[in-house]
Amino acid sequence: PGSVTSIGKLAFYASEIESIVLPDGLRNVPLGIFQQCQNLTTVTLGSDCEALSDYCFDGCPLQHLYVKAVIPPVCQSNTFSGTENIFADCMLHVPVESLPIYRNHPTWKQFQHIKMSEATGI
Repeated sequence: PGSVTSIGKLAFYASEIESIVLPDGLRNVPLGIFQQCQNLTTVTLGSDCEALSDYCFDGCPLQHLYVKAVIPPVCQSNTFSGTENIFADCMLHVPVESLPIYRNHPTWKQFQHIKMSEATGI
């Protein structure tokens, strides 16, 4: 639900989820939240997302990552570790007004496919 503001680390570890939309009020995505979710292809991060912890997507075959935050969330050094070819294979969807920011950000610019999404239509 939209009222969720925190989730425990490894909360969805090795679950069978295929897609998930995190609520706007969730500011910090905890350690290994989706680690080894081998069916997870689509994740939406809410508009208030500020930080992604280590190993968030370790072992996930992400195809689409929607980030509703206008300011790119801070990533730890191992946020995308264990995600084979994520920067080449995953489409990053960001707010229209933030496209240049993401394309020039040290971490987020590694995504080879960045697409703008309407802020309200992500």
